[in-house]
Amino acid sequence: MRHDTTDFRIGTYHNDLRSGVQSMKPSRTISITLAVIMVVAVSIFIPLLGGCGKNGGEDRLLITIVDDDSPPPPEGGFNPGDVPEPGPADGGPILRIACWEGFFPEDLLNAFEDETGVAVETSPPPDPFDPMVFFPEHGDEYDLVLVDDFIIAELRHRGDLAELNHAHIPNLENVDPLFLVHPNDAGRHFSVPITWGTLGILVNRTLVTEADIDWNILFDPRYSGMIDMPFEHFILLVPALSALGYSINERDPDIIEDACDLLRDQEKIIRGYFNPDLIITHLVEGSSAAALAWSWAGMSAVEMGGNVEYVVPASGTLIYSDCLVIPAGSPNKPAAEELLDFLLIPENMTRISDHLWTANTVPASWDGVNPALRGMEGVFLPEETLNGSRYLEPFGPEIEGEMMEFFDELFDMDNVYEP
Repeated sequence: MRHDTTDFRIGTYHNDLRSGVQSMKPSRTISITLAVIMVVAVSIFIPLLGGCGKNGGEDRLLITIVDDDSPPPPEGGFNPGDVPEPGPADGGPILRIACWEGFFPEDLLNAFEDETGVAVETSPPPDPFDPMVFFPEHGDEYDLVLVDDFIIAELRHRGDLAELNHAHIPNLENVDPLFLVHPNDAGRHFSVPITWGTLGILVNRTLVTEADIDWNILFDPRYSGMIDMPFEHFILLVPALSALGYSINERDPDIIEDACDLLRDQEKIIRGYFNPDLIITHLVEGSSAAALAWSWAGMSAVEMGGNVEYVVPASGTLIYSDCLVIPAGSPNKPAAEELLDFLLIPENMTRISDHLWTANTVPASWDGVNPALRGMEGVFLPEETLNGSRYLEPFGPEIEGEMMEFFDELFDMDNVYEP
């Protein structure tokens, strides 16, 4: 198995594209009898052909062996460029996956190759990763691509994704139903969720001492000047709607307007709108007390120390998932589906969680996860909190247009900080 070693980190997309596609021809077995016959035949006839087949001053003898399983040679014969590059020793296909570096445990992919004879090659996508450009330009070079669930609907509508054959992925039934009901891919006909995370609250426990943390802390004037918010658009409505007691997928225009008013008031007390790296820095060094953050950023901050905690309010939150999709031009779709089914075996998902230090989508695997990870706040949510969490549903063109005008108003040059 071969892996590109370029550094890549989720959320920042520091990577390089490994371009170029290798193809391979299935190996064929020719019987010993046929081999002996051909050797004898060649030994007899080559001397007779010494003066034949002249081409540019060189003598060439072309012998084509055709067995019952071989297609006929192309009209005009073969060219050197027609010869495919060699694949694995057993002649099986190579699956190529575009994903961030280190997503899969290497021993897990080796186990798949040992079991199926299908080799797996991973490489990071280009930096910056724009799926709308990547799939048209490179989709036929890969068999699986790791994407976040926010862009699946658009990729589907553009015809960039292959529809999954669920009969080839029976272990899809191992996935928690919560992760199968996605507004961008209901029933998961085009994507398979592998890992998941949340939107939550990052707090510095030196500055924030109350035991129970909920969404209201992000609007609390007691922490004026010490609240960080991410420089992102629609996710800001999640804490606003939740603090008002509504579902994150509430779409009543009057209620949306109430949430916008709350965000306007919040803008007067926050420190500013920042990128994730700055939010992490502020919380770890203790210059900010609380922030809205994705779980991956929250876990990074916790690992850095500084008496920081990542919290998901008990009422629930927005969830997201990292999904594997098959490009419409995949050269090896059946083998890609076979790998998807292999990954969804509970024991294999446990290995992925322990490797990435994050939650996976197969509940039957959770009891086997490293106890230190299993007990981390905000990673594997309590059942009640998880049941109250949702994917973010689309707002619709009319509301989205109005919301973009609102965010243009909210984000001015004096409150947005991006180094």
